[in-house]
Amino acid sequence: MRVSLTRLRPPWVAFARHDAPGLTAETAALTRRGGRVVRLDGRMLRNADMLFDAFAEQLSFPGCFGRNWDAPVDWARVRDGF
Repeated sequence: MRVSLTRLRPPWVAFARHDAPGLTAETAALTRRGGRVVRLDGRMLRNADMLFDAFAEQLSFPGCFGRNWDAPVDWARVRDGF
């Protein structure tokens, strides 16, 4: 991986291929530091609605989740106290 997940500031949202070099080590390091790793299958995310549905389901977003590009990061900040 080109960017270290553990050097980024939370909340993290990173997109990578499942076979990206270093991904397993980076996600393990992130988990050890208290980060949460959620893997989504990009083949099932054919449009923005499908992506937001996956975010809401996998990250347990509330019904008031805004379903727009800012909403996942906004909700993660609220949930994690940032």
